[in-house]
Amino acid sequence: MLLVSGVPSDLIGTLSFDEVSGLFPASVFEEARTQSEGAGTGTGTEPGTETETG
Repeated sequence: MLLVSGVPSDLIGTLSFDEVSGLFPASVFEEARTQSEGAGTGTGTEPGTETETG
Protein backbone atom coordinates (compact mmCIF):
# COMPACT_ATOMS: atom_id res chain seq x y z
CA MET A 1 0.00 0.00 0.00
CA LEU A 2 1.32 3.41 -0.98
CA LEU A 3 0.20 6.88 0.05
CA VAL A 4 0.12 9.26 -2.91
CA SER A 5 -1.38 12.64 -3.61
CA GLY A 6 -2.06 14.62 -6.73
CA VAL A 7 -4.64 15.93 -9.13
CA PRO A 8 -7.81 13.81 -8.77
CA SER A 9 -8.09 13.13 -12.51
CA ASP A 10 -4.47 11.91 -12.62
CA LEU A 11 -5.02 9.65 -9.60
CA ILE A 12 -8.12 8.15 -11.21
CA GLY A 13 -6.07 7.62 -14.37
CA THR A 14 -3.70 5.33 -12.46
CA LEU A 15 -6.50 2.75 -12.29
CA SER A 16 -5.63 1.85 -15.89
CA PHE A 17 -2.39 0.23 -14.64
CA ASP A 18 -2.59 -3.46 -13.73
CA GLU A 19 -0.55 -2.78 -10.58
CA VAL A 20 -3.20 -0.42 -9.21
CA SER A 21 -6.23 -2.25 -7.85
CA GLY A 22 -7.95 0.56 -5.97
CA LEU A 23 -7.85 4.05 -4.51
CA PHE A 24 -8.60 4.67 -0.85
CA PRO A 25 -8.69 7.74 1.40
CA ALA A 26 -5.55 8.63 3.38
CA SER A 27 -7.32 7.50 6.57
CA VAL A 28 -7.35 3.90 5.25
CA PHE A 29 -3.59 4.10 4.63
CA GLU A 30 -2.97 5.43 8.14
CA GLU A 31 -5.10 2.68 9.70
CA ALA A 32 -3.30 -0.03 7.71
CA ARG A 33 0.10 1.40 8.65
CA THR A 34 -0.85 1.50 12.32
CA GLN A 35 -2.04 -2.11 12.20
CA SER A 36 1.10 -3.17 10.36
CA GLU A 37 3.37 -1.53 12.92
CA GLY A 38 1.41 -3.14 15.77
CA ALA A 39 1.80 -6.59 14.21
CA GLY A 40 5.58 -6.34 13.78
CA THR A 41 7.97 -9.06 14.81
CA GLY A 42 10.64 -6.80 16.26
CA THR A 43 13.12 -7.48 13.46
CA GLY A 44 13.62 -3.82 12.62
CA THR A 45 12.28 -4.26 9.09
CA GLU A 46 8.65 -3.35 9.70
CA PRO A 47 7.17 -0.43 7.78
CA GLY A 48 7.89 2.86 9.48
CA THR A 49 11.20 1.75 10.98
CA GLU A 50 14.72 2.51 9.84
CA THR A 51 17.48 -0.03 9.52
CA GLU A 52 21.11 1.07 9.56
CA THR A 53 23.02 -0.23 6.54
CA GLY A 54 26.59 0.16 7.57
